[in-house]
Amino acid sequence: MGFVLPTVRFAGLALVVVLLIWAATFIVGRSRRSKRRPARAEPMPRWALPHEPALPAIAADLAQIGDLAVRAASIVGPANRSHQPGMPRQDAYRLAQDSASEHLIIAVADGALPGGRPGLGANLATTTVVNDLRRQLDLGIGLERLTAADVFGRVAQSMVDGAQLRGISMGSLYTTLVAMVIPTAPTRGGERTAWLAYLGHSSAWVNLGSRWQNLTADVTADTSATLPFQPELAAAALVDLPPKSVVAITTDGLAAAFSKLPQGQSRFAHRWRHPRSIGSFLLDVDFPADTAGTGALTDDRTAVIVWCGAA
Repeated sequence: MGFVLPTVRFAGLALVVVLLIWAATFIVGRSRRSKRRPARAEPMPRWALPHEPALPAIAADLAQIGDLAVRAASIVGPANRSHQPGMPRQDAYRLAQDSASEHLIIAVADGALPGGRPGLGANLATTTVVNDLRRQLDLGIGLERLTAADVFGRVAQSMVDGAQLRGISMGSLYTTLVAMVIPTAPTRGGERTAWLAYLGHSSAWVNLGSRWQNLTADVTADTSATLPFQPELAAAALVDLPPKSVVAITTDGLAAAFSKLPQGQSRFAHRWRHPRSIGSFLLDVDFPADTAGTGALTDDRTAVIVWCGAA
């Protein structure tokens, strides 16, 4: 009996120790699993389709041409698809190059007048202007000889022809337009000179570290004018880009975030210091409309970002 009692006590103590170790292991394991558990996903937007067939709500591209890295995205504004019927995307962009791959050609447009067909106007304008600029570059016409009035005049005529072909009013195609031609190779010092032209409130920017400089602010054009009616009010200029420049061509739905988001300029300057994956770039452009209670960033957003010297 003297031998059995200590044995029973020892066995009981051992059982308690085992149970304590098991409990501790279980608690630690659950704690680690909870730390690894992904954050709850944000509610998915409940977008409605437009009443009539329309272009996709989202378009995106990435490209490398010469030493230029390019990311582009156009996303319908949150307010435009949150009710029945949804509104089609009104922004548009186009990317192209000349036959010799010596120039990147960019066009961005923001369709106006929601009661018409602004998406159609923006698409007609961007498609026509990149084709027109490509044709002139292939003919050997230098950037210094390109004129905004001639280029935008041909764009306006193409939009008029498109409206007549479709039997719709020209007034339903109102759109802004900004176009830029960037050489795909720099000078020996790393600089390059680009051609920039615009009409309306779409814009082009160059990164200056933690902020962005509005290039279109230095080119005098009527920001309230739209195509196809006022092509003569477009303006163009040659723009000197320093080595390793980061250039942004945007509609006002994205440019508004520079001023309305907290640290908006520095936020995008930081995120776009280097080329992003296309998925990450899409998320950058698809920022929440009500960030920091702004409540006003509900327009379509379009951005084409070019990193110079990214080869």
